[in-house]
Amino acid sequence: MSRETFRIVVAALALGLLNGTFGASTQQAQDNAISDRETSNSFDKGAVLGETCVINKHCVVAKSVCSEGRCSCPQHYLQLDKTTCLPGVLLGFRCQVDAQCSMRVGHSACIQGFCRCGANYVPYRRNNCLKRAVLGQVCRTHEQCRLGASGSFCSFIVPRVYGHCECLDLAPRIGNTCGHVRYSLGSPCGTSAQCSAHVPGSVCVIQKNEVSEERVSPNSISAIPGVFPMPIGVPRAVCACPPGHLEGEDGARCIPVLKDAGVIPASLGQRCESSRQCRESDPYTFCRGGVCHCIADTPQCSASNTGCHKDTFQCVSDGRCLSWYFVCNGVRDCFDGSDEDSCVPHRCPKLAHTCADGTCISRARLCDGKVHCPDGSDEANCRGASCPSSTFQCGDGRCLPAFVFCNAKATCLDGSDEDEEACIQGSITARFCPFRCGNGRCRSTAILCSGSDGCGDNSDEENCSVCSCTRPTIA
Repeated sequence: MSRETFRIVVAALALGLLNGTFGASTQQAQDNAISDRETSNSFDKGAVLGETCVINKHCVVAKSVCSEGRCSCPQHYLQLDKTTCLPGVLLGFRCQVDAQCSMRVGHSACIQGFCRCGANYVPYRRNNCLKRAVLGQVCRTHEQCRLGASGSFCSFIVPRVYGHCECLDLAPRIGNTCGHVRYSLGSPCGTSAQCSAHVPGSVCVIQKNEVSEERVSPNSISAIPGVFPMPIGVPRAVCACPPGHLEGEDGARCIPVLKDAGVIPASLGQRCESSRQCRESDPYTFCRGGVCHCIADTPQCSASNTGCHKDTFQCVSDGRCLSWYFVCNGVRDCFDGSDEDSCVPHRCPKLAHTCADGTCISRARLCDGKVHCPDGSDEANCRGASCPSSTFQCGDGRCLPAFVFCNAKATCLDGSDEDEEACIQGSITARFCPFRCGNGRCRSTAILCSGSDGCGDNSDEENCSVCSCTRPTIA
């Protein structure tokens, strides 16, 4: 082979290798582009639970988040299937499966569609199921003692906080039991005469079925041994205090609380006419200047610092704190109904909305697109430079009810009510943050004391009952 021929062969081989390399690189780039397009198209369609993701917006299931590259349910939520995240639920609220209840409240289950305590346990507030207490043991409710010994009650040392189980006067102690009281409060009965003969003022009341005629989920059967749902439609009558009365501290009498029946209890910081009203709610309070005060104020508890969030409603008689969402919504959520009784035209509670004609409505109905005020004023001024003070303004200027902010469901057309910086990251530089949870995330004040965990760490359900005044020291 001549030298010239050799050069031609080498040049040809070099050109072939170059073309091959260039061709491979071009093919790889095309393959990568196709892969990128497929990935982009996949995210555009949205990812369900368990599928890959990069950011939260890729996950289309309500409440889901992108964690470690996969769409999943957030903390305190239960994955039911690939398209459903169910929230953990407190006692008394609707549920679908047992795990919704037990993940939030120990010894509870979903029974006939509601979270309830299991056998030998009684509810305490919304987040506890207390085991039965025998005579002499520490107790927090009368029901706790009655489970341990019929005819007993909780003799409170600190009112409505704790005490010890003791026998009623009409049922003296016999060993570890109390004398038989056939018709005590909560006992099955046939007539009101049977009840009032043992507990003055009590009547025989047919218990309403909480589930009404609604269909009960097939998943709502309790998994707790010994708990059997009551057949729907079968009424149960028990001895109870009638409307307008509260159960006495010893569980042996019914105390009138309505104006036409007697004294109206008034909790700390509420308006009063006499000290007796205050003492009916807290024995260490008195009426001064028309308001219930502690006999001995402390930095932690006083009429100006009752322990409730400032953006919640304090029920008058028992001091329970309630989300403004429920005030003046037509449903009596306070045990004494004060969240609705205080909705007097032209004198509406500060946490409700006053229509132009004086009618009181819930703030949750302001600028919701439906007319609730008789004069339609609740839908006036819901778009413009400024919104009503108790609403949320979208980036496009539209006004919406305040509860839409960070509720995991985009309501504003521009998505500004679900700002990731505030709702997910909890950035300290977030431009709008009505309530900051313990985990740093921002939420609407509507979630405070709503009975559901809106933060993910339950910090919105803390401070939801009035504080107890300390017993004054004797000098």
